[in-house]
This record gives sequence, structure tokens and C-alpha cells, in this order.
Amino acid sequence: MQLIGAGVDIVDNRRIHRIYSRYSRAFSSRILHVDELAEFSGKRDKTRYLASRFSVKEAIAKAFGTGLRGQMSWGNICVTSDSLGRPVARFETPLLAQVGMDELEVAVSISHEKHYTIAYAIAFGKHV
Repeated sequence: MQLIGAGVDIVDNRRIHRIYSRYSRAFSSRILHVDELAEFSGKRDKTRYLASRFSVKEAIAKAFGTGLRGQMSWGNICVTSDSLGRPVARFETPLLAQVGMDELEVAVSISHEKHYTIAYAIAFGKHV
């Protein structure tokens, strides 16, 4: 796999809380993939979950250098947790064509502090 790029993003959890308080369902439906919405419904700390997904998707978009537009959209990126709680990113098929790769792999990390969430992404791609 070839290195495509790296991205980092930080969000203020208080900002995410204000947005979620005002637009709850519309906001969560806009930024979360359908599989993330299922995971989200069982979370006690909704703000923390939303902040982590917001931040990690921004970091992924920066790693690819595309921004969140076209197929690189909130709903085409899914970040769930594996059995150890580690974040794992996957993508909907149309995204591959937009970034010009046949295979994608992204390593992500998310960290929280009282008022902030930070995420880092390293993107790799492969032409088959």
C-alpha cells in the first residue's frame, strides 16, 4: 500500500454539545453512517461519541486531501469500534473511485480531554 497522507482534527466538545442540543436528530443523522447511528443509540455520552466521529471524519478527509465533499461525505465514512474498543474506519464503495484507488486502508486514533476531542488519520491506498 502507498501512503496517501495524514490528517488531524480537534473539536471543542462544548460546540458539538450546543449543536446536538439544538438539532439533535438532524445533526446526528447528518454526520453518522447508518451503522454508527445504531452504535450511537446505545451511548450514554452522546456528545463525546458525536465529537469523536466528527473529528475523525475531518481527519480522514484531510488525510486524503479532498475535504468532505462528493463521495468523501459524512455518510460514506463509517468508524465503529472493534472488540477492544479501537476505532476502525471503513468506506462505502463509491469513495474508492473519487480518490483513484482500488483499495483503501486508514489507521485512526481518537483521544478525549474534558473539553476537546482530537483525531488522527493515516491513509493508505493501492492500485490493483
